[in-house]
Parts: sequence; structure tokens; C-alpha cells
Amino acid sequence: RDLAELRQRMIEGFVPNEPIWEIIRKVKSAKSVRLALLTNNIAEWMTIWERQYHLSDYFDPIIASCFVKKRKPNPAIFRLLSKELDIPPGETIFVDDHRRNVLMARRLGFRAIHCNDVESCAQTLKEALPP
Repeated sequence: RDLAELRQRMIEGFVPNEPIWEIIRKVKSAKSVRLALLTNNIAEWMTIWERQYHLSDYFDPIIASCFVKKRKPNPAIFRLLSKELDIPPGETIFVDDHRRNVLMARRLGFRAIHCNDVESCAQTLKEALPP
């Protein structure tokens, strides 16, 4: 019972950062940029996130570590992202809240943004994306 309650509290704690979602919706509607999701997530949460937030309406591809058996910062998952996108790393903006993932992405040639807080991340993304 305690684990079920903990799981439910964790799921309820997943709240999208509205400034970031605003950018995602704007980019998606303008169709000027492809959006991909690269996540170290578990299968159960991917199902919940899809049901609640309709991730596949915004992101293509969605690459989740639970399905590809590789996790960030493993270079192989970044290479898989490039292959799925069919876009060179230098033309890809990678955003992550973990420094080690950003450092690996940069080492592999991605334009990488480390998001410490929502406001500065949103501003950096607005500056990096085409108008």
C-alpha cells in the first residue's frame, strides 16, 4: 500500500513547465523545427505521460531508455537520436537538466543547453530557435 501511495504521489507530481510547453506548442504549430524526446524513463511512466500529455502529438521520435536499453549519457542513445531524426548533431539543439547529459551531447557535436531553471531555459530556447 505504501508503494502504491508513493507511486501515485510521484505521478501527481509530474507537472509540465508551462513556459517550456508554450515554446513546444509554438514550435510544433509553426512546423519550423522537428521536436524529439530523449528520456531516461521507465515504461510505466511513458504510458502515463502519453495518456496525460499526448507526447506523441508533439515529439517524433520519442526515444525512451526503457525501450532502447540505453540511457543518457551513453553516446549510443545520442547516436540513435541522430539516426532517427536524420539530422546531424550540429543542427540539433539538445536540452537537458543534467549536466553530464549536456556535456556528452556537446562532446558528440550537438548544440546543447543545460536547463537549471525554467525561466532561463525558456529564454535560451527562444534565442536559439528560428523565429
